[in-house]
Amino acid sequence: EEAVLHAEIENLRAQGLLGDDVLGSGRRLSLEIFTSPGGYILGEETALIECMEGHRGEPRNKPPFPGVYGLWGRPTLMNSVETFADVPIIVSRGAQWWKDQGAGDSDGLKFFAVSGHVERPGVYCVPMGTTIRELIDRAGGVAGGAALGAVQPGGASSNFLGPEHLDVP
Repeated sequence: EEAVLHAEIENLRAQGLLGDDVLGSGRRLSLEIFTSPGGYILGEETALIECMEGHRGEPRNKPPFPGVYGLWGRPTLMNSVETFADVPIIVSRGAQWWKDQGAGDSDGLKFFAVSGHVERPGVYCVPMGTTIRELIDRAGGVAGGAALGAVQPGGASSNFLGPEHLDVP
């Protein structure tokens, strides 16, 4: 809930971890929460930046990339919540541990939301490189044991993949 996040930001500020002089280092660190008004297109980083600036949420032409010219014309690093959530475990267990979690030539772990006609819709944390077949199996398979028609792996903008692509990582 957003109120919990705001309370945590205030807690960090009270500890001196946010503000104009973080822990007496002379460095400034600020953190703000922007609640996206929604819409699939706002998953594209420059569309979200446009929205944050009060404009219609449409992707910008690139280059320049957000790392050079982003929010309010300043260099901007955009990361998902999932990326930030991965940081503590990588720091505590090490980069090599993280890399070793992947399957095949892939590194790390990945969260996938599985919905639709599967027995157990939900969010699954699996090794990067997990195949579509393995992911569907974790979700209990196709509901009612029906044959798989197609999978849409990346939301409304992605293509459908048929049963012949089930072993794609």
